[in-house]
Amino acid sequence: MKRCFLVFLLSILVLLPHALFGFDFTLGGKLGLNIGWISGDDWQAELDFWDDYGSADASMVRLGVSAGIFLTFGLVDNLAIQPEVLISTIGGTYSYNYSGYDINGVHSSTVLEIPVHLKPRFRVGFGHVYVLAGPEVMIILGDIHLEESVSGSSAEIDWEVEPDNSALFGISAGLGLDFPLVFGGVFSAELRYSRTFTEWFDDYESFQNAVIVMIGYGFQL
Repeated sequence: MKRCFLVFLLSILVLLPHALFGFDFTLGGKLGLNIGWISGDDWQAELDFWDDYGSADASMVRLGVSAGIFLTFGLVDNLAIQPEVLISTIGGTYSYNYSGYDINGVHSSTVLEIPVHLKPRFRVGFGHVYVLAGPEVMIILGDIHLEESVSGSSAEIDWEVEPDNSALFGISAGLGLDFPLVFGGVFSAELRYSRTFTEWFDDYESFQNAVIVMIGYGFQL
């Protein structure tokens, strides 16, 4: 029953805008890699504290993946709105020295990522160059996973932390290129940047940053 309801709801989302407003409508999927890191005054202050005991570094990045679907509503020839629903693994890494031991840490979580992009596009040859810009929300699925290990040792600890805010609001922007394929549909490749403005934990300023490389395939309905 739930599956039938989801199919029905998706059908409504696909057909209703086209029927009512005559949008050019494209449905497709995307897959990509993201390079994530954490920023923020409190995050940096904590690392500065550990830096007094040796050294600390938050510039290390963490690789993650993103995959999901997109819907493109063509408003006019060169302008569209493109919402997406993605499952992404995000986070960052850090390191510090304590009492002569090098500690490496990982901060990670899985999120439901929902950006809504304004998408101006410009014809270049037989394809388009396009710009993506708009707000997004990341909904944290489960707890935040933290892991620390000692360099040169098998010692390792990990734990789960429940965030104070499970919905993180931010922005997403990027550039892309799409072109039609011989067998039908449209292939796309894009580079984008995203950043949250909501803190994971109340009164602790730390934000997620990511650079994402994605490819996609879509077909017009």
